[in-house]
Amino acid sequence: EQALAVCGNVRPVAMASYGATSLTTLLQMVAHGLGVTLVPEMAASAAGVMPDLRIVPFQEPMPQRLICMAWRRNRARQDECVELARIIRGLDAAVLRV
Repeated sequence: EQALAVCGNVRPVAMASYGATSLTTLLQMVAHGLGVTLVPEMAASAAGVMPDLRIVPFQEPMPQRLICMAWRRNRARQDECVELARIIRGLDAAVLRV
């Protein structure tokens, strides 16, 4: 759903249904002509070893995703979860962009 929202008015026609369990496999499928995909920027580094793959970064406005942390109440390590959340909130926005 998020990927479709980012693509806007593009209406691709599915010729077949394929799936992959790793980003590297997904990139290899695209490199072999089995379609197009959206991947995180940090996964695009694998494209360097695939000469038939073209990576096109998004232009502004860049797609964004809101994430959260959740854990079970009364978890044995709840203090550590709270501390990790505090550290993440304090990170520079440039670090969180990835």
